[in-house]
Amino acid sequence: MQVCYTGNNYFYKNVTINSNKVVFNTSTGKVTLAGDTAQSLNGSYNYAFKKLAINKSANQVTANTTLSVDDTLFFVSGNLLTTATNLLTMKAGSKVSGASSNSFVSGPVKKIGNTAFAYPVGKQNQFRIVEITSPTNATDAFTAEYFDTTQALGSTMDTTITFISDCGYWNLSRTAGTSNITPKFAYDSTHCDYLTVKPVHITFWDGTKWTDKGEGVNDSNTKKTNAAVTSYGNFALAYKLMPGDAPQFPYELTLGTTCTAAELMFDTKDKWFAFSPDSAVVKIGLFNSDPLKLYAAIQSATIYAAYIVGDTLNFVNDWHWNCDSALYAAQLFATELTPSISYLMKVSKYDTSGCAGIYDTTKYYLNVCLLNLRTNPNTEVCLYDDALSLLGCLGNGTATYMGSAVGGDIVAPLGPGLVIDLNDLNPGAPSTNFVPPLYVGEGVRFTGDYDLLSLTASFSHIPPLAGNGFYNQSTTPNGTLITYNQRGNVPAQTLLDQGYMFILRAGSSIHNLRIQGAMPGYQDFNQDRLLCAGIKLENSFGGQTGPYLVSHCELFNFSYAGLFARANTDSITLDHCIIHHVKGGGGETTAKGYGAWFQGATPANLPATNVIIKNCIFDEGKEALDMQPNPLNFIVDSCSFGKFFTNETILKHRYNQTNTLSGVYTHPAPTGTWSCVGSCFFMIQMISIRNGASTNSAYDITGPGRAM
Repeated sequence: MQVCYTGNNYFYKNVTINSNKVVFNTSTGKVTLAGDTAQSLNGSYNYAFKKLAINKSANQVTANTTLSVDDTLFFVSGNLLTTATNLLTMKAGSKVSGASSNSFVSGPVKKIGNTAFAYPVGKQNQFRIVEITSPTNATDAFTAEYFDTTQALGSTMDTTITFISDCGYWNLSRTAGTSNITPKFAYDSTHCDYLTVKPVHITFWDGTKWTDKGEGVNDSNTKKTNAAVTSYGNFALAYKLMPGDAPQFPYELTLGTTCTAAELMFDTKDKWFAFSPDSAVVKIGLFNSDPLKLYAAIQSATIYAAYIVGDTLNFVNDWHWNCDSALYAAQLFATELTPSISYLMKVSKYDTSGCAGIYDTTKYYLNVCLLNLRTNPNTEVCLYDDALSLLGCLGNGTATYMGSAVGGDIVAPLGPGLVIDLNDLNPGAPSTNFVPPLYVGEGVRFTGDYDLLSLTASFSHIPPLAGNGFYNQSTTPNGTLITYNQRGNVPAQTLLDQGYMFILRAGSSIHNLRIQGAMPGYQDFNQDRLLCAGIKLENSFGGQTGPYLVSHCELFNFSYAGLFARANTDSITLDHCIIHHVKGGGGETTAKGYGAWFQGATPANLPATNVIIKNCIFDEGKEALDMQPNPLNFIVDSCSFGKFFTNETILKHRYNQTNTLSGVYTHPAPTGTWSCVGSCFFMIQMISIRNGASTNSAYDITGPGRAM
């Protein structure tokens, strides 16, 4: 039976042939497999086509028997699935048209003849063509197939190469004849190999090792060998990588105001991504999107500046997680980058050796996305000169006062030396109905014009060198001063937000401001349990977030804390700040008064919070630094600590204690590390540092010590 003798002939369902008398190639007819349902070619006989087209609006075509094409194989949309048993054979003189990432053969293809041929092969959605030059004889035959998995043949290789691509490989076999051809293998900038910065080599597996066939020669969208090969089988791309080289070409991530994820099969130890931020701060998300899929346990994410040929990777920042973090919860983190510069990010997963319950034989998924913290294309400057205009820039996080500044914007003073009293926005005032605190939104830079380094100060000791004396500080500072006498309730030992002046969200920063609270000394009359604090660092998403930066600021007259970092805030830097007159105690109020208080990480959000405190002065407070465990890693660099703290100068909770704060935070056993580098100058009667060590530090022990 001569089916589809002429013209265009469409099939939308499965086809079955159980007789060798049914043929499709007796004339010029064209067979098109179309429609949106999956199709299969079935039966016990070969399907012989003159012209065959794959044009599926959805789904694919599966060959459950052999098939052959005499003239042309057309690809429009949809894949053709073959196997070594159910093989597609392209006859001598036949050709392929239209193959692309939307339509190709997923499986082996055999080509007979003495003409050059491009095998339309790939897997999943990856079209990875392999080409051959013309064989010698019309009866010669070569078969090719692409595999999108890491090769498992071996890791031994010639010394001229150091890395075999783990993105995929080809099998190119000579199945008839003795001709030798020159193969050409697909490469392009969208594939995972890092092909644009290193010479690409072509390698062949000889059964014992990967042999180097030399540096690939550019030929359109392929890399070819320098000469014809004489052995056939498995081929892969390879590189001579140096320390710091990125072994894979990064998948491109795009920025948006919503998080559009790239979901990938995490079939290698590391996945590389490339992106170019258009604002100073971006948020990176690693998360699960489908409860029916297995997601990789993420070990770390590292950002590098884009690789330059002949150079090494330039480290920017990194984050680490415990072995089940990404299996059960989203991991979001933010970092400050330079707009319009290319960056690389490497995401690494745990394997069997690193984490119990992880199986190397299981295929895991990865979801990653970038979220642009600005919604405007260009940085805006929001100017303030009084309390009302400052409220308009920052807002207080409510629908009534959202604030006009968005991620990437700068909030700056309109003139020098401003003095702004937030009491002008008292709660209940008819003009605003303001409820504190002010919010510094994600990625917002809030700045004044105060310069700590230009501060003129004099100190006197009253009484001189007495054990229970105190320092009297006289200053003549210049620059923006923001004051407020508001205090807040302290239920369950935790200050409510109303007691803070400012709350910082992930990626935000405060610079060059003087921030003055309501209480200049010991709070010994606080029967109503009201305390006040300067700045709170807030973890916006319940997971580790950051970075946070407070620099060149003066924080003073607070009874709870100058700065408080809530549990699971991460990547915190306190630089060139003076924090003084922060005390609390007496009455019915639990004694507070921390210069800076960092809660660390909770067990569900390991590893440790990272804190850097440098070039800072702490004076007149209950404790300079409270470093709760859970765990917390911090560095104190080139800081000074003044006199008469009523407890430890640096406290890191040596004991394994349990204390629930407001139902959101529990102490596990203290872990983490801390160190004092550079010059840490302690000018107190007795220094007490729990669970820590101080190196390269100077101590001025003046006068008798006292119990702490």
